[in-house]
Amino acid sequence: SSGINAEWPLRPGEIVIKKKTSTKTNDTAKEKRVKKYGITAIKWSHDSSHLAVLDASNPNTITVWSIADKSITAVLQFVHNPRTFAWHPHLLRLIVASGDSSVSMWEYDGCWIIELPAECSVNVNHTNWSSDGNALLLSAKDNFCIGFLE
Repeated sequence: SSGINAEWPLRPGEIVIKKKTSTKTNDTAKEKRVKKYGITAIKWSHDSSHLAVLDASNPNTITVWSIADKSITAVLQFVHNPRTFAWHPHLLRLIVASGDSSVSMWEYDGCWIIELPAECSVNVNHTNWSSDGNALLLSAKDNFCIGFLE
């Protein structure tokens, strides 16, 4: 039988594809490096003034674009590839999670890293703001925590 398997971890923006082929004597595996490209995720800000874009060719970077200016507002680079991000429902504020126990928050004034308290042992894979913007849901596959901003 033949199949395709992706392996991790690799260099940013690349995956390894192994194609298994059957012969009469044995199975062989051929490796080919494939450059990933294209938009992984794209989201509008609350007022549609900005877009946050995660591109597979730069998987550790989120680019924030101004729609009115048709220009880049910010380039956010992370040590670990972002897994999820979400705009605040009322402010120009972006929350980014990379699958560890911290989240990053970007505003025009700058970017902050928020370390989660020890009792909130979540490797964040999903974020979601409450509709009023006062709370933030941070979740993983099997647990979650809710953060409140002061």
